[in-house]
Amino acid sequence: MQDWLRVWGATNAVGFAFQPILETLAGEMAAEESTKKPAKVASGQAIAEFLLAVQQELEDKDLDAEEVRQYAQPLEQFLQDQSVKEVLNRAFAENRLLDASGLARTWTRLNLLPLPEEFDWKIVLRGYLQEVKAIAYAQKLAERLGGERKPSLTLKQIKSELFGQYWYSENWHGVMRSLMGMVDTAGAGEIIDYLLDIDGEAENFLNIFLAADCLAQASDRAAIEPIADKVLARLKALTQYREIDGKVLIRMRAVSKIAAVWSEDRETIPWLKDLAQSDVYDSIRMTAIDELSGSCVNDEKTIDWLKTLAGSESNEMTRPSAVRALARNCADDPNTLPLLKNLLQSDPYWLVRESAVEELVRGWKDDPETLPLLKTCASSDNDAEVRIAAVQELATGWQDDPSALSWLERCASLDEDWQVRLAAVRSLVVWGCNTDILAILKTRSSLDKNWQVRVAALKEIAKSWCADPGTLPWLKNKAISEKYWDVRVAALQELATGWFDDPETLSLLKTRAIEDKDWHVRTDAIQQLVKGWYNNSETLSILKNRASEDEDWHVRVASIQELVKSWFDDPDLTSILKNSAKEDKDWQVRQQTLQELATGWFEDLETLPILKNCASSDPASDVRITAVRELAAGWAEDPETLPILKNCARSDRDWDARVVALQELALGWQKEPETLLILKGRAGEDENWAVRMAALKQLSNFWLEDSDILSLIKNRAREDEDSFVRHSAIQDMAGWQDDSGKFAFLSDRALKDTFKFPEDGTINPRQTALEALLEEYGDRPETRPDIIELLRDRSENDSDEKLRQFARTKLGELEK
Repeated sequence: MQDWLRVWGATNAVGFAFQPILETLAGEMAAEESTKKPAKVASGQAIAEFLLAVQQELEDKDLDAEEVRQYAQPLEQFLQDQSVKEVLNRAFAENRLLDASGLARTWTRLNLLPLPEEFDWKIVLRGYLQEVKAIAYAQKLAERLGGERKPSLTLKQIKSELFGQYWYSENWHGVMRSLMGMVDTAGAGEIIDYLLDIDGEAENFLNIFLAADCLAQASDRAAIEPIADKVLARLKALTQYREIDGKVLIRMRAVSKIAAVWSEDRETIPWLKDLAQSDVYDSIRMTAIDELSGSCVNDEKTIDWLKTLAGSESNEMTRPSAVRALARNCADDPNTLPLLKNLLQSDPYWLVRESAVEELVRGWKDDPETLPLLKTCASSDNDAEVRIAAVQELATGWQDDPSALSWLERCASLDEDWQVRLAAVRSLVVWGCNTDILAILKTRSSLDKNWQVRVAALKEIAKSWCADPGTLPWLKNKAISEKYWDVRVAALQELATGWFDDPETLSLLKTRAIEDKDWHVRTDAIQQLVKGWYNNSETLSILKNRASEDEDWHVRVASIQELVKSWFDDPDLTSILKNSAKEDKDWQVRQQTLQELATGWFEDLETLPILKNCASSDPASDVRITAVRELAAGWAEDPETLPILKNCARSDRDWDARVVALQELALGWQKEPETLLILKGRAGEDENWAVRMAALKQLSNFWLEDSDILSLIKNRAREDEDSFVRHSAIQDMAGWQDDSGKFAFLSDRALKDTFKFPEDGTINPRQTALEALLEEYGDRPETRPDIIELLRDRSENDSDEKLRQFARTKLGELEK
């Protein structure tokens, strides 16, 4: 029977409520069939998917686990009905139209346990049909492999043409998993071994996870135990990493996969415990605890271990997971509730107290001490996150309790942390639109010292009291007279969206766009005008006026952006942009208008002269940089562009402009003879270290064939007065492939660079040289002894403690 359950994929479904139905079916199948023909396997897989789809729909209708399990016996009876079998089997036919209404009528006819009011058989069949498509395709492949269907297939073809071509596409994994339940065990083992030989790192190791899924569905895992051990070893290797990295989610997934596929292995629970207590990254250990919680229901040793961990009074990140595991799997244990209460009241670790709050409400809401504990926690816990959790639980679980409301009102007004007040403000409206709540929200919108709370209070009033006749005049007054600009902005936004048709809204926005004392409000008013009143004749006039006349550059930039976006063809726009590019007092506006001219008006005869003038004479380096970049990108062929770039690279008064000019010359004018001379000159002579470093970087990127460049880089690595330039030059030198003297040079720099801490900063060129030596020569037998000797010297004699520690660490690694 277990073999049938495995090939149907029923032994791996976590939290599957209808396992007894499949066990009955598997027992009947085992008595009838000694061989697992593809059609029988496919039929069982389809029934398993149907039951999972039903469970999902029941859970989506807010039924808890116990309520879902009540449908097991009715569903077993339902599946025996001939009309239901016909509907489900039709999913394997070419014409896959399934009769949802027929299933509903059959359920009613059989007088089964009533389904939730909004239960939808169409949704169930949609999910079922999607999965059966994969099962049916796998059945055809299995029948071709076994010779039951033509043309026949070989296992070699299955490996190369299905698994080899589509292992990285999760859309195909359903087909592959189903097929594994239909092929013989030897063939399954061969396919799994084939998957393990693939290099899947670039695809987040999907080959290993697919191999584990295929193993889970193989009928006789014991027969391919060596291959199963290989899969397990590969997954465990993914979990062993002690720092956070880009693959942490993959590592967590590996833990969950081991727990699911090897759930019946007696070594799995001890391994999960060891992992939870190891020094791997926190989220991996927490995942191990979460997986243990699903395996510990009948394991007293694991339950005792979780209790010890949950109550250990340390800041161990796995303790909250242990609390959740106990609360959800040991609710009937008389010690669980007292433990949760004690942790909530006295545990020193805030994450444990937060978990205790959530689990206490989830499992023991009706306990007479739960509400008083939550109130105390909401007002007096010393951590804001715990108070927030208590506030949220009070709001969702006690909407009919006046005392809970008064406690929330107190939190909204008096809590010292703005995030707690924000949570309370957002929760108050759960109690409806009464005058006391409105008064509190109005007070918070004006007097709270945090802008996010003020804005949230105003938005809650606009949303929940939109039909109240006093809300509109209150919002108008807020938009005009509120002392905080963020509240005025929020009021304008609510008026523009919720009271669009009010005749005074447009007038108010126009006035705020011009007269409000804060640029944030004027900018938002302009944006709301464009969004909602684009066709109003005054909107365009206001934007033109603000683009030139507003006292703040933020508003002028926002107006210009809106004009370009929505009124590109307006005849006045070009002159507005040109005037702003040449005459605006703020460089941010000149920069923005230059970009707009170069992008949208590149054919205008005046655009190029404006760019040239700005590149040479604008007082702000940011504007000159923008002009240089636009000239290089759009007017490279113009005869004056190259001279402008050369002049900027040599003599611009600001270092950042010289850097950009050098970059543009290196990218676009490599064949220009003077480009190389300019770069060499700046690399050796520029007064600014960033310019020298940028010039060296461009030389090492684009002139690798020039023998003089290597000499220049070596010179800068030895002689430059700035340690960061020397560091960068050493890195460039390390990347040079064809230099016989590189080892000696890097060794010399590791010993003799003049870096001093802390005067020269934190980046030590001597360490840079050591790192380069280890990277390229650390594994070479002919250089390894010299590197060890160098590391030993630096670990003892270097003046920089950080470098001495680095050398000691690397020396230990090499001498192992």
